Amino acid sequence: MTFSEIFHNVIPHWGLEIEFADGEFIDLGDGDMGFSSNQFVKLWKQVEQEVGYTNPYNELMVWTMYQVFHKYAMQRFKEEIYYLRPHEVDIWEIEEQYFQNLSAPIWKKELAAYERI
Repeated sequence: MTFSEIFHNVIPHWGLEIEFADGEFIDLGDGDMGFSSNQFVKLWKQVEQEVGYTNPYNELMVWTMYQVFHKYAMQRFKEEIYYLRPHEVDIWEIEEQYFQNLSAPIWKKELAAYERI
C-alpha cells in the first residue's frame, strides 16, 4: 500500500470541517496542558465506524489523522478559531506521523508492505 492510496481512502470521511467550539484546555499536571472537545471526539469515533477495522492501513490512518488534527485543533483553539479544514493540514506532517506510528513493533507486517511517498 502507498501512503497516497491510504490517505485518499480515509480523508473524505473527515468532511470539509472539523468543529471544536466546545473545546477546553485540561491541566495535565507538571505544567502540561491538554485539549479536549466532545464534538471532535464524536467525529473521530464516527470516522472509525465508517472506515471500519478490516483494513489495518486505513485503521491506522484514522488514528494518525486524529493525532495530527488534534494538535492543529489545540493550536487553533488557542487562537480562538474553532474549526479546522482537514485538507489544509500539511500532508507531509500526516505522512511523517503515519510512518512513525507504522514503525511500532505491532505493525511490523504492515510496515514491510508500505510504500512511502
